[in-house]
Order: sequence, then structure tokens, then C-alpha cells
Amino acid sequence: MQTYIRRFRESSALAQPPFYFIERDILLENYDRAEAALLPYLESPRSEELASSLWDETIILRNEGRLDEALKLNAKHPAPQDMNLATAALDAGKPALSLEKLRARANGDISFMPKTLQARNHAWNSTLLAMALIAAGDTAHVRALVDTVEYWGRHSLYGRDQRAHQYLRGMLFVAQGKDNEAIPLLRAAIHSPTNGFTRVNYELGKALLRSNRPAEAIPVVRAALHGGIDGGNLYITRTELHELLAQAFDRTGNRDSTAFHYRAVATAWKRADARYQARRQVATAWLARHAAPRLASGSTSKPLP
Repeated sequence: MQTYIRRFRESSALAQPPFYFIERDILLENYDRAEAALLPYLESPRSEELASSLWDETIILRNEGRLDEALKLNAKHPAPQDMNLATAALDAGKPALSLEKLRARANGDISFMPKTLQARNHAWNSTLLAMALIAAGDTAHVRALVDTVEYWGRHSLYGRDQRAHQYLRGMLFVAQGKDNEAIPLLRAAIHSPTNGFTRVNYELGKALLRSNRPAEAIPVVRAALHGGIDGGNLYITRTELHELLAQAFDRTGNRDSTAFHYRAVATAWKRADARYQARRQVATAWLARHAAPRLASGSTSKPLP
């Protein structure tokens, strides 16, 4: 990927917008370089540049565990349906703030849209609202949304929407500690393993690890890292996917892959908020015990295929 981007920069006859390369750096987890390139745009008087820079900066801050900064940044630019604030608040364990934004999206007037687009928006926005309700532990309201998501999903032409109700049903079983019942439902909720709603991959991976099935968790979680940085990939960070993969590979005895993913965690969370430091310490302690000094330092290397 690094080689592809370098060759593209060198050979492209057309000037590319700066955000194209910034977003490629985020995908490559070159967060410092991406953030340095973004800084001039965060005070831009051009609304489109400002919106793009806030979007990308929030993704960087979430992946680096700098949620206090993400919340502060987006509080300066409030919007009724602000997904930047909603995702950062969800990561920060503040589902009430996330719910405020996601309810605004779910209750927005979309009557002007064609019927199939109305169905797509109703199904998807209700799914995201349920995601925040799950984080808040409000399973009663999640149950009330299951049939809504299934109804609108049947009327949407998008496969992700048609399967989304399975995610809610699966998470209701997770909330009851019934992973064996949750796992087939979460599998059924996956539309695209790479560019679908990859928070489902993460939840399925965790359920498989809790069920002592790490080898099954690995391809599910790894696929989510092969997608983009937003769209359906927005709702779980790459760093948390790396962390879960490291745990799964460790359970299977694959030290090289465990080291690779724990290095990604240690590097990304080097400036993380206090809430992430215990988890980062797990990664650095594992590297100190099992990896060469170069690996334990938190440096990264070529990704695995």
C-alpha cells in the first residue's frame, strides 16, 4: 500500500485534492503525517474544507484514543446531526451525547426522498440509534427498534439494511451473556466483511473470543481492517480492531502476528487519553515479554497480507 501511494503521487498527471492523500495516510495509519497535513484546513473559512478537515481529524483522534480533544474540537462546531460528535462520544463512553445526535438523525424529515431512499435512511439511522442504546445498556428501547429496522430493511435495496436487524437481535443476546445464540445472528448481519457495518465484525470477534474460538475470530476481524476509514467502517476504530486481532492471535499462539497488531496499538495510543492507558500497557507489556527490542518500542512494520 505504501509503495502504491508513492508511485501514484509520482506518476499521476492530475493534481489530486489534498484530502485524498490525507485519507490514504489515515488508512495507512500514518496519523502524525495526516494530522500535520490537516492542520491548515481546520481553520479554513471555506465550509467544505472545514467540514472535510473536521471529519478526517475526528477519525484520527478517535484512532489515537484522543477523545477529549475530539469532543472539544467538535463542540466548537456544533450541528444537530453531527456524526463526528456522536462517534467520539460513543467511544468516550458518553452514550447520552451520542444518542442526542443519533436521535436527531433518526427523526429528521426525509419525506422529500424517493421511497427506497427513505427506507434506507430509516433502517440505517435506526440501526445507529440502537448501537448507541446498546452502549447505554438500554435494551428495552433496542427491542422496540428491532422490528422497525427489519421492516424498513425489507424495503431498502441495500443489503446492509436488509441484514441490520440481525445485528440488533445478536446484541440483545450478547447483553444477556448468551454468546452462542448471538454468534449466528451477528454472522448473518454481515453484508460485506470489509466495507459493511464493520462494528458487527468487532462484536462478532469479541463474542467468538469469549467463546474460546479465536481462530474463527481472526478472519472476521481482519477483514474489517481491509476496508476504508469511513462509511460503514466509521463506527469502530482501526486501533480497536488491531487490539482484538492481537488478542485472537495470541490465543492461537501466533507470536509474529500478535506482535504486529500490538505494535499498531502501542503506536496509535502513544498520546491516548488516560482511559486507554491500561489497554496500551497490556500491548507494551506483551511486546516487552515476547518481542525483540525493536518491536517493543512501538515501531510499526509492513502489514500482514
